[in-house]
Amino acid sequence: MIAEIVQALSIAGVGSLVTLLIQGWLDRRQKKFDRHLEEKREAFVGLVGAMKDVHQKRNEQNLAGLAYWRMRCDLVASSYVRKAIAERLDSDGTRPELHEQLVEALRRDMGLVK
Repeated sequence: MIAEIVQALSIAGVGSLVTLLIQGWLDRRQKKFDRHLEEKREAFVGLVGAMKDVHQKRNEQNLAGLAYWRMRCDLVASSYVRKAIAERLDSDGTRPELHEQLVEALRRDMGLVK
């Protein structure tokens, strides 16, 4: 009887430890995901702003800003977003469907659409 109680308490203690370890791992994983999503959001918003600046006034400073935000996106974006960015920027705005493709790719990469 006493052995069964000790065994049950031991199992409960191990279960609590395992639960704690799993919860810690899940928390770290969620924080990493949240940080990565925030980095993506910041890079994508910066890119859109830089594209607007270049569209309004094409000068060396605005082009440098666009290059900076494009590089930031290259660091955090998925391959389909990088491809959409390249296609949109290479088109010089002459193909509106590329803008829509870029917006869709950015939204999908941030998990806003499936």
